[in-house]
Amino acid sequence: MNPLQIHSLEQLEMARVNKRAVVAPSWSAFSRPRPAAWIINLSGPVLLSLMRSGLFIYTPPSK
Repeated sequence: MNPLQIHSLEQLEMARVNKRAVVAPSWSAFSRPRPAAWIINLSGPVLLSLMRSGLFIYTPPSK
């Protein structure tokens, strides 16, 4: 399954509403799953950098 990338604040808000976790593999601080509700409260420049580098909805590995 392909990971779903977040490109906009609306997509991040939908992830928050659905209580999803997000990851940014290229950032060591955000490479672990974090709640979208926590991520959306970061400052604008940080959010923009995260989205540009690749912010994805976390999907747990299948067993």
